[in-house]
Amino acid sequence: MKLSRDYLIEHVFELYLQYGYSGVSVSVIQEKLGIGRASMYYYFKDMDDMFKAVVNRYFFDLTRKSLDLPDDITLKQMIETRINVLSAMKQPLKDFENKNINMSNLASLILVSISLFPECMETARELKELSIIQWSKAIRNSVKTGEIRSDVDVDVMAMLFSNIKDAHESFAHLMPKDSETYSEQAYMCIYNLIKQ
Repeated sequence: MKLSRDYLIEHVFELYLQYGYSGVSVSVIQEKLGIGRASMYYYFKDMDDMFKAVVNRYFFDLTRKSLDLPDDITLKQMIETRINVLSAMKQPLKDFENKNINMSNLASLILVSISLFPECMETARELKELSIIQWSKAIRNSVKTGEIRSDVDVDVMAMLFSNIKDAHESFAHLMPKDSETYSEQAYMCIYNLIKQ
């Protein structure tokens, strides 16, 4: 093991997913990762700093990257991009030994971060607004190209599309085991309702 900030973020992420925010302490990290307190504090000023680094890496950064899109993106391309982002968020979860870890564990961490840390709430709010703007742009572009009907309410559709990912993350634990494609199905269902 080569101890680094990245190593800690990756392995503490799994601990947070497994034990939840309140179940991860300095002593749990020391025991599970076999590191000393000084090593941990070399990379992070405190537990909150480490938690925010985990949430940033595995949620906010991925979401931010996925919203850096070309101005001429179409709705179909936007849907493909969002499905790829969901897959990227799920991938680290599949690599963990504990197979009970799923998207609802990640959603719980996100909810904890925005309820405890104002800067996380502000980041989530900014990303949500950007997401709605990007969906609106993709819908307008698709109306212009004739891909979808011109009578759709762009703002309502943008909100619907934006909320699909949020719903899947929040309610993943309530869905049947074979619901891996829920978001893709939901995106395509709405898309098919409004396509030309």
